[in-house]
Amino acid sequence: MKDNLSSANPKRMAVVNQTPAQYKSAFLRRVKIMREATRLSQAKMAEKLEITEKAYAKYETRPLMPHHLIPRFCSLTGFDVWFMLTGERAAAPRPAPPLKAV
Repeated sequence: MKDNLSSANPKRMAVVNQTPAQYKSAFLRRVKIMREATRLSQAKMAEKLEITEKAYAKYETRPLMPHHLIPRFCSLTGFDVWFMLTGERAAAPRPAPPLKAV
């Protein structure tokens, strides 16, 4: 396993080497960045997520967003889950190999 990590992208290693507090802080910043990119207020985002504004506001400052809200939040903002979790843009998916005739 260590060999795989040592050859990994240095940018990805930054995520791996973060303390839990550093990761949480970066995650909260990304949530705010993602919302602001949509030009939605906290109140409007809360409405779209069907939660209270007070609950949503906490997800930009204190507790991490609950798992069940992440896919919907990403869909609303146009960002993918990988960006939300790591701060990296996901690479374009590789095309699947052609199917062989049977």
